[in-house]
This record gives sequence, structure tokens and C-alpha cells, in this order.
Amino acid sequence: MLLGYIGSCDSFMKNHYVALMTKMSNVPAISSDVDIHADSLLLEGGDGQTLTAAASENNGNAKMHINVCNSSTMVSKGLDKIIEKRKVTFPWLTKSGEGAVCTACCNFYADKELPTSHSGVFVTVPFTDWAKSTGSQSKWNKLLKHDESRSHAAAVCFGSEGGEMSKHKRTVYSMVQKQSLDQQQFQLDRIIDFADCAYFLFRNEIPHMTNYSGIIDLAARLDGSKKLQQFMDMSPDNATYTSSATATEMLLAVSQWLSDGLLQQLKNSQYIAILADESTDIRTRNELSVCFRYVVNGKALESFHSLQQLSSTKADIVSNCLKAILISNGIPASRIYWMAFDGAANMGGRVHGVQAILKKDILPNANYVHCRSHLLNLAAANVAQEFKVKPLKCLFSTFNSLWKFFHNSPKRHNQLVEVQKVFNDPVLELVCTGDTRWTSNYRAVRAIRMCLRSLVVAPRGIINLWKCRRSSMILS
Repeated sequence: MLLGYIGSCDSFMKNHYVALMTKMSNVPAISSDVDIHADSLLLEGGDGQTLTAAASENNGNAKMHINVCNSSTMVSKGLDKIIEKRKVTFPWLTKSGEGAVCTACCNFYADKELPTSHSGVFVTVPFTDWAKSTGSQSKWNKLLKHDESRSHAAAVCFGSEGGEMSKHKRTVYSMVQKQSLDQQQFQLDRIIDFADCAYFLFRNEIPHMTNYSGIIDLAARLDGSKKLQQFMDMSPDNATYTSSATATEMLLAVSQWLSDGLLQQLKNSQYIAILADESTDIRTRNELSVCFRYVVNGKALESFHSLQQLSSTKADIVSNCLKAILISNGIPASRIYWMAFDGAANMGGRVHGVQAILKKDILPNANYVHCRSHLLNLAAANVAQEFKVKPLKCLFSTFNSLWKFFHNSPKRHNQLVEVQKVFNDPVLELVCTGDTRWTSNYRAVRAIRMCLRSLVVAPRGIINLWKCRRSSMILS
């Protein structure tokens, strides 16, 4: 009987004969009283270099004679043939001892522990069950089963990515970290785009509650890189950053950022003055405007701080509001040397005014200064009224009469605008002068001075048109 790949029929017998022939490699023949009758078995991949045996029967007893010719070399060459054929389908197969292992898994698990469900075959234990190395289903083909396993897939993936990382001298952590940083930078750039759109609305005093989403859509359409639209499409429904609430949060953030910068400058300044004035807005609410004037590097700067709503304009309420601003923001009271308010009794009163209360409670070094612009405006108004300066009084009266003439009639106002366009004059609105609004006189004079030709021609045209209509009515 020709002994070949006995393992194709019985792996146990194959191992037995391989071990037997290896031990007896120096023995020319082996006899046994085992009763065996077979034709021949050919080792897969054999090329004539086979193990041969002659079986004969003597007196009814079977005697087997086995001639061993370089048995260990023959088995090794036969195993090489098998592995070479299997490598066509499974290139990771490598010979190891009397079997084969997986190159990818051996490299991957060299310094790692195997999964608890892994038997160690193909890694620490060579694969030798070649009877189950063929077939199209993994339950019959152990090589295919290993190739489809998760542990092998992880090892192969690490091997391919590891080669790429070694080529560029990168690690898994560096690649993941770089991807994370790139994603963060992309998101940060898009948030900056949203902030730029919101800042445009804030700077131009455009209502952000109704215009924010519209300007975001416009910016996305004008973006040639389409990155802004891509970010908006990828964002979940609860994080689109296009709602009016987002714009309001940005406005508050900008306000906080500006306030922090102002407070830092105030804390570093050695000389500070506080300015405040109360007024009534269009909704008839009392509001207190607070500003600071301070010195930085020898230069005097003036900055608006906040607009505080007041429940009343009484001196104690106003002074408590100013105290809260100074204390909550940590503004050094010892460096405040001036307080500038108007001359109203509640603000400038010597005993119960705001300036007296602040000087007594929190600002001992501060001196009260009556607003010079307010004083100048009041002086001009008093001169015009008390001393009956007719030219000045007539001038203010003419300003107000001219304002009422055009302001109370949309038709006359439109005619003034048309005349301004004809003369190429700036289209400016006339201003009503007031005794307590010291900038109103300046703005009224400025508007009339720039549109003087239009203001002279427009009333004449209106009067002539009115006369023509009246004449036609009389004739009819």
C-alpha cells in the first residue's frame, strides 16, 4: 500500500503515521502484524517521491513492509505543496513547524492577549487539520472560517493601516487626534461665519429677531465652497444655529465680551469718572444710561457701559443702581474722582441728590460735575427766554415751525424730498429743538444748513400750487 496523505481520511491516523515515520527515519523497513488491505493512497501534491510499502500475505497472516525513504523530507515537501496551493486563496498562510499559522494574526497578537473565545489556532498553535481546509462553507473549511473571523479582520486592518502609519510616521492616536482636531476646526470656522452674520446685523442696528435666519441663508448661497451649507445640512434639528435665540445669545456674548474689556481697562486705570443720565424711552419706561471716562496711557477715553431700567427716578433708587454696578463689576471706588450728572434735583441735589448719597456711602474721593453740555444748552435757552433776545428766540421758533410744517403732512414731506433730489441735496430729516436735549439744536441747524436751498424752494412751490388751485376753484 502506498502511504500518502492519510490525514485526508483520518487526521488521527495521519498524525500517528507521520510521528511513526519520523522516529524510524533511519530504519530501512518496518514490519507489523496488523491486518491491512488497501490499494494505494497518494500524498496530495506528490511527484513520485512517495512512501511505498508492500503488503503480502504469508500463511493467511497479513504482513506489511514499509520502506521509508527520507520520510521527514517527504512529509515536509508535501506540506509545502499544500500550503502553496492554499496560499492562492488565503495569502496570510505561513508554514510553522508541522502546520501553518496566520502571519497577520501572529504580528497583531505578538504583544496582545488573545480574545477569550479564541482557541489559539493559527496564532500560538499551528493549524494541522488539512482535511478541513477546503470547501465553500466556513463550517467545513477552517481556513475560510478563520479568514471571516473578527479577530483576523482586526489583525488585517491593523496591518494595512499600520503600514500606512509607519510610512508617514504616524500612530493610531495621532490619526484619530488629527481627525478630531480637523472636525473641531471645521465646526469652529462655521460658527465664526454665523457670528459674522450676526455682527453685521448688530453693527447696522438691523433687528436680529427677524433677519438673522435670512442673512444666514444668503451667506450660504453666496459661499462658493459650500462649506456653510454642508454644515447646516449635517447639523441636527436641535443645533442648526439659525434661530433667533442663537442670535440673541450671540448678542449677549458680544455684550459680555465688550463689557469685560471695558472693565479690565477700568481696573487698570488710575483716574476714573462716572457719567449717568436718566430718560424715558418710547414705551414710557425709565432708563438710566451709564458711561465711564478714564485714562489709559495718558489718553482720556469714554465708553458706554450699560442701560439700566429704573422703577423710579428717585435719588435713592438711582444711587442704589449705580452702587450695584460698581460693586458687582469690581470697579475700584477709590479711583473714581468725578461724577457727572445733569442739574436735576434728584441727581445734583446737595443733600439728598444722587451725587450726595454716592459721595457719602461709596465714593468719598469723587467730586460732582454738572454736565457742561447741559449747562450750555440751558444757558442759551434761558438767555433767549429771560432776556428776550429776539433774533435767537425767533431762530429757535422758526426751526420748530419749519419742522411742524413738513412733519405734520406726509404730502408736503414728499414734496420736500423731491426738491432735495432735484437740487442733489442730502435727504435729511428735520429736527425739533428742545431746551433739555442739547444736541437737538445742533442737529436742527446742521440739517437746515445742508438743505437750505430745498427748504427755500419747497415751501414756495407748495404755496404757489395752493394759490393756483384756489384760483381755479374761484373761476369755476
